[in-house]
Amino acid sequence: MAIMPINYIELEDDTPVIAETGITVEDIVAMYVMNRSPLEWIAQEFDLTFAQIHAALSYYYDHQQVIDDSIRETERLMEQTSVSAEDVLARLRTRKATNDQQ
Repeated sequence: MAIMPINYIELEDDTPVIAETGITVEDIVAMYVMNRSPLEWIAQEFDLTFAQIHAALSYYYDHQQVIDDSIRETERLMEQTSVSAEDVLARLRTRKATNDQQ
């Protein structure tokens, strides 16, 4: 039996995303690493597999400094524009739903 590689992460406009979902690696890192959201919740909330989530985390650990810098910049912009975490989650759900329809 041949084992075929599975590529869960792709680049969209130089942004690493979970393939065919619109969910960025940064989104997963913010939820799991920084906010300590359970993997089960992330998987259920965004209809992701554990393999997809772990692929995003693996990508993060291979590119940690760049992604951490991007997260800090995003947080700075959120503070300046008064965007809440709930607003961000709503946008993620919308992005995921849009990608599901395509």
